[in-house]
Amino acid sequence: MSTPLHVLTLQSATTGVLTSPTPDGYALAPQTLTPCPISAEHMQLALKHSKTYNRMMYLAKKKFSTWLKPHLMATSTSDPEFTGKLLSLAEFILSNSPSSYETPVLCVMRSDYMLDTSSNPGPKLVEYNTIASSFGCLSTKLAKVHETLNKTFSLNQNIASNNATDKIVGGLSACCSLDGVIVMVVQPGERNLFDQGVIELEVIKRGRKIVRMSLDQICNDSALDAASNVLTIKINGADVPVECVYFRAGYDPSDYKSSDDWEGRKKLELCTAIKCPDVFGQLFGAKKIQQILTIKEEREKLYEGEEEEYKAQQEGVEDTWVKMWDLKDFGSIVKMVQSAEENTSFVLKPQREGGGNNVYGDDVLGHLKALKEEERDGWVLMETIVAEKFNNTLVKEGKVAYAGVCSAEIGIFGVTCFDSEGSDRIDDEGKQGYICRCKREGVDEGGVAAGFAFLSSIQLV
Repeated sequence: MSTPLHVLTLQSATTGVLTSPTPDGYALAPQTLTPCPISAEHMQLALKHSKTYNRMMYLAKKKFSTWLKPHLMATSTSDPEFTGKLLSLAEFILSNSPSSYETPVLCVMRSDYMLDTSSNPGPKLVEYNTIASSFGCLSTKLAKVHETLNKTFSLNQNIASNNATDKIVGGLSACCSLDGVIVMVVQPGERNLFDQGVIELEVIKRGRKIVRMSLDQICNDSALDAASNVLTIKINGADVPVECVYFRAGYDPSDYKSSDDWEGRKKLELCTAIKCPDVFGQLFGAKKIQQILTIKEEREKLYEGEEEEYKAQQEGVEDTWVKMWDLKDFGSIVKMVQSAEENTSFVLKPQREGGGNNVYGDDVLGHLKALKEEERDGWVLMETIVAEKFNNTLVKEGKVAYAGVCSAEIGIFGVTCFDSEGSDRIDDEGKQGYICRCKREGVDEGGVAAGFAFLSSIQLV
């Protein structure tokens, strides 16, 4: 007789809930045996702000010179080889290619939350991701696998519907005509092929063309017309215009190994294609900007001239935040960390994405003290979120890796494409898309690709 574990592994293999642990192989994605229990009320609170950060990203780009750039100047000095170069590229586009600056931006934003159990319980923002937000498609598949288990074993679970794939593919398809092509920017030797591959297949089903290219390939195998800024690539011998650029790479310094990679990025930013996101959107995703947004006066400056919209969008958003600090008053920050009752009260975050970069617990104070003065602007300090605990079973490659106390992190997708006037061309109301990552008690990081967490779905309780 089939067991839940057998059905889980069989259905996951059949439907393609897979990852590539090596460039030449594949395996079942790390996953949970059952969905993670999440309060329906808390889920709705997280969904309420699914597009709030998208709108703030649009406003930050419009106010690049007066709001976004000034907040990142110190960070760019502290991190000259990455944040500094991205900021310089944004300045170059603004000064030399007004038409590219005015091009609409597709935003596939994922806002990540943990369910806090402290004095102010509810969903608390871990971070928002403006570039290369992943695992939406595998999460869509896994929710269906869990629903199969739910029906097979009569578990009576209220599993939250997941339309992340439709939201992402719908956004990309809306930004490309039948005559153009979508370029998915990927890393050489990409290991998250199956999550990305679903997007490729679904885009093709909608009649669009899509190709995978690395930044150095874009540098060497595409042509940018100097007069029109139209970027073309060869497909079956014909020059096809690139109408949409979807970044699944470019978020980490390791993606820029040579000048060709930076030149490829520059080509993409100069061209007339809709970017997901452009360099301005990527800069908005910096941890420093997330910290700045917790300051009410700074949010009011960002929404200056948009007061009615501010009232509508910001209602309740502060309730989803925990405290964050920059390290400018370094002495006071060190004293605060030293005097904390619990050594797990804080997490130290650099301006990096992809998992495995944060500093936790006992290591925070030592890392703070070791930072050189010129490095401090590259970090922010964040209050630790005390996550809800529950029991679950974590499965890796078809075998139980752990059974016991766990916590979850949910990521809510918001897809928009604002033009220069602020109108959104994406209509996906009523479609909720999410990822859910589960990790064993005692694990701080939440990255699946980095090996810390397991994919899951959500059981509304």
